[in-house]
Amino acid sequence: MSNSKNDVEEIKSLLDNTITQLSVLSARLNVIQSMVLGVYKDTLPLEDYKTIYTRFVNEIEKDSTDVLNGLDGILFDSGSFLLRQKYDLHEAMSRMKNDSNYLPSK
Repeated sequence: MSNSKNDVEEIKSLLDNTITQLSVLSARLNVIQSMVLGVYKDTLPLEDYKTIYTRFVNEIEKDSTDVLNGLDGILFDSGSFLLRQKYDLHEAMSRMKNDSNYLPSK
């Protein structure tokens, strides 16, 4: 029984570390994204910025969808959890596509 308790504690520690590292990485990526898009917005003509922003949004959507689809069958709970992640991605992409800087497809 002691071995199981140690295993659980080790898993908890690994999860805490993973969550912490992902949170820090996410914060760094958000800063980089804001800085890069901010520089483009401040230095480029508006139409050029809109083109870059649109490409950025489209690439995030494509890559994120591919990653989420690749997790199916890998995660312990790939059913409802993964479906929720896909829904959240769709919502986030919809918000970004509703931004006035997003150029809809012609």
